[in-house]
Amino acid sequence: MLSQEKRIGILGSISLVAVVSLLFIEPITQDPNYHHFADARPLCGFSNFWNVVSNLPFLVAGCLGLSRYARLTQRESAEGYRLMCLGVLLVGIGSAYYHANPTNDTLLWDRLPMTVAFMAIFSLLLGERVMPNQKRYALWWLVTGALSPLFIGHGRNRWAAATCGLICWCSFCLFC
Repeated sequence: MLSQEKRIGILGSISLVAVVSLLFIEPITQDPNYHHFADARPLCGFSNFWNVVSNLPFLVAGCLGLSRYARLTQRESAEGYRLMCLGVLLVGIGSAYYHANPTNDTLLWDRLPMTVAFMAIFSLLLGERVMPNQKRYALWWLVTGALSPLFIGHGRNRWAAATCGLICWCSFCLFC
């Protein structure tokens, strides 16, 4: 089994290569057709009704997760767990807001809570498997690093380019 220093070194090297490689590729721009949904029928006064309502399970899951917070047995993971549940809850709100009026500007509110939830999960996995003594610090570094491109480029229609690459990278790290 690899020592903790070697695991951190390998993870850091892979992360550095991935981030540096993002600097040399063309930005991934958001296709305007992305906002055209298959079912855009209005119902009950809401455009894209079913796309909006489909976010209710995120609200329920986030609320249930937060309600179980007091029963956590591993207190060292509590901050990451709470942020993950809050992120899932906010996915329901932000995604519903985006789907009610799908534009590049409202897409920020769809992706922002997802990014928070993904980074909280990633932090929990890192804390359990790679850096058990650095859980709290890894959480906030990951969240800050993942959210910064959302705000740096927002308003210039370029934020999607940075976040698409970053979200792809984070998803790769999370699920591999």
